[in-house]
Amino acid sequence: MSEIKQNGDREVVSKNEAANQGSKRVDVRVPIRISTIDPEKDPETGKLYFFTAEEYSSNISRSGAFITTPEPIDPGRRVLVEIDIPSGSSIQTIGRVVWNRIAPVSAETPAKSRPGIGIQFIGGRPDLLNELDRYLNSKTRRHTRKPAEIGKSNQPTL
Repeated sequence: MSEIKQNGDREVVSKNEAANQGSKRVDVRVPIRISTIDPEKDPETGKLYFFTAEEYSSNISRSGAFITTPEPIDPGRRVLVEIDIPSGSSIQTIGRVVWNRIAPVSAETPAKSRPGIGIQFIGGRPDLLNELDRYLNSKTRRHTRKPAEIGKSNQPTL
């Protein structure tokens, strides 16, 4: 698991996590559940609550994800992230919102301009993160075949 050190009000990411920041992003749509770790205060009632949402990511790597959401969370907030991959596994990781995009959406809004949040993964079980890596690598290999390989089959020709 990544080590997070407190430095005043700032969180400093360990060298291991810094190395993962260059992870290759994969454009694959996966269901994601996010929940804030620290409670928020409702401005109308003053009651504490935890923000929870079920959304989709279409841009993900071992080190983070972009999640399209109509209710972006403020940068700096820590979140629990649960990623469902097709094998049936649910991968849990702790993340930090590093940026958000608040924008009106219309039918003409391009996907890259939709509201959402950028999350950096800062902790999680290594075996589950490795499983996420394997899944993402399988998607990368499938989409990066050489032109000579396209159309070839492992089946013998008759």
